[in-house]
Amino acid sequence: MAVSMSQARRLCSAAELRVVAASRRASLAALTPARLRQKIAVARKLRDKWRDQARRQRRARQGTARARGAASAAQETRTRRKAQLFQETLARFEKRLAAVEKAARLEARKKARARKKTRARKKTRARKKARARKKTQATAGGALRELPRAKAREAAAAHADARRKSARFERTAQHRIQGHVSSRGRRHQAKRDKR
Repeated sequence: MAVSMSQARRLCSAAELRVVAASRRASLAALTPARLRQKIAVARKLRDKWRDQARRQRRARQGTARARGAASAAQETRTRRKAQLFQETLARFEKRLAAVEKAARLEARKKARARKKTRARKKTRARKKARARKKTQATAGGALRELPRAKAREAAAAHADARRKSARFERTAQHRIQGHVSSRGRRHQAKRDKR
């Protein structure tokens, strides 16, 4: 049997009652997933506290000799009702969080599908433009065949220029000096690293 709000007012302290009130339908709708997680943690802590308290009271009452400070049956019942109240509160929070997360997953899935469709459309447009470009280049005579040759000539010229610079560098004493300077730098760095 569910614990009503009027019973909760009699059972709970002000702070506990705020947690219970937040689990009611009107308040639940306003909570964000992060706040729901916080409320779940608080409700779980309170449920565990009162459940453990009820167990301790039952064990104390069931002992052969009445333990000093043992709770009466009425106190035990009240404690069990509080444990039940916070179990129900926790269940409401968890149910709402599950619904919110499910809605968020569905929304994310929708957005992912939309992005995928957009990417596919862009790829299709790009392919169509590339085909159209090829057709226009093919109709321009031999320009299509000449395009790769021009690039090959540019690459060969750049390679020959680099080879000339390299040969000039090796012929001079600059090559030896550069090797000496870089080695000296490495030795100094090694000394600093040892410290």
